[in-house]
Amino acid sequence: MTEVAVDSGKILEAHASSTASEIASKVTKEKGFGETKDFRIALLGNVDSGKSTLCGVLSRGLLDDGRGMARSFVLRHQHELKRGQTSSVAMELLGFSNEKQVIPSCIQNATTHAKAKASHNKEFYEIASTAEHRCTLVDLCGHEKYLKTTIYGLTGMAPNCAMVIVGANHGIQRMTREHLGLCCALRVPFYVVVTKIDMCPENIFKETQMKVKRVLRKAGRKAYYVRELSHVNQGVSCIQAGNQFAPIFEVSSVTGQGLDMLRRFIKELTIRYSKTPSIKLAQGIDNEEEKANDADSEFKGSEYYLDDVYLVQGVGVVLGGAVRKGRFMVNDRLLVGPDRSGFYRLVLLKSIHRQCVPSQSVYEGQHGTFAVKSLGKNKEQLKRNQFRKGMVVVREKDMKLLKSNTVREFQAEIKVLHHSTTINPGYSPVVHLGVVRQAAVILSIKDKNGNECTARTGSEVIVRFRFVHAAEFLSLGRNLIFREGRAKGCGKITELYPSGQQLFQT
Repeated sequence: MTEVAVDSGKILEAHASSTASEIASKVTKEKGFGETKDFRIALLGNVDSGKSTLCGVLSRGLLDDGRGMARSFVLRHQHELKRGQTSSVAMELLGFSNEKQVIPSCIQNATTHAKAKASHNKEFYEIASTAEHRCTLVDLCGHEKYLKTTIYGLTGMAPNCAMVIVGANHGIQRMTREHLGLCCALRVPFYVVVTKIDMCPENIFKETQMKVKRVLRKAGRKAYYVRELSHVNQGVSCIQAGNQFAPIFEVSSVTGQGLDMLRRFIKELTIRYSKTPSIKLAQGIDNEEEKANDADSEFKGSEYYLDDVYLVQGVGVVLGGAVRKGRFMVNDRLLVGPDRSGFYRLVLLKSIHRQCVPSQSVYEGQHGTFAVKSLGKNKEQLKRNQFRKGMVVVREKDMKLLKSNTVREFQAEIKVLHHSTTINPGYSPVVHLGVVRQAAVILSIKDKNGNECTARTGSEVIVRFRFVHAAEFLSLGRNLIFREGRAKGCGKITELYPSGQQLFQT
């Protein structure tokens, strides 16, 4: 066991008898847990390219046996294990301390899928509470029929960059191009990892290298191969600088070739990103209540978007999501909505967890889960079906935001990436706006001069949408993707049309 893992075990033992608030304050003081942003990497690529296997190898510090052992620790459902294909969003946590990766002690005992699943939360807790820098790997689907789940992961999970994985023996496939196009449309920085180099014939491998260079050239990128440890820092600079270069790694999850460079690259990316605090903490104030009051003016308009809802026995409803703006603290009075009727629900924030670690607050750029209870007139028990993905959480003192941003109709500047014929008013695609995913009908299409027109592949037009089912909380400038079958387009919101309806039940 590494030195870091031994230290983590001691810290866990010391925290065993502490209360949740004591643990939260200890973790925050010792590791700066409350001040740093979360760093997320989305794993993209065609089906059978080795995404889940690489995710398992990176997160557990082990090599695959060539028969799916590593991916069995990542896949969430039994049917995924049987087919060997991801159909949902899975997440694994990497932690780094003292220039080393933190490998939880419980991983040594997790030799089967059942044991790994049972110890998953313990792994998250051990890494999050002991590592100085943390990175979350978001394993997304590669099969075409799960494209909507992949788009949701790219838009709703807000990854900081993407790892596009290419199987050396299969080369660039249609879904690989599709995922690269999504990264370019959403302006997500990406790098390429070529896997399975141990089982690929040399002539096929060279052909794959040429195809990778060609597809990157079409995406406006230049290939930068990272084949030595001395090239890693330059590769990190390529990601941070913008969209001119795309680092390329060549690895094998079975032999371990190239994995050291990839691990170091991820570590350097994580450290550089997490060095910048997500907030400016109040200085020179010891009292937590005074610190909260002093900094409160900096967090007006706090927004938290739901990407999952849980029902925990003994706790109640737990909301999962990310803070896009501002700050939330325990005992805040919150408004959650809109529901299918367009109403918001008043709740109390009982407790906060970040990556399975109790916390007193959560800030912009951080992901966390909220345990809530009702504060309505009847104070009825909350149910899981009263909440849905795409809802927003704001503080009660920021309720003015709701009137102007809760809309059924909105206008966006869009570019049609592909459509077999033409798009006319009445067309109803599915619109992805962060965690919001809902069908919307097109009411009007205008060109840049304001004249009515139709849209086809390559058209850049101004479109007015109306959600089919319910109002949503939106904001100006948010990126969107719309799709319907193989037809798709991208753009950003330019105008909102508040409905003026009542937002709270009397």
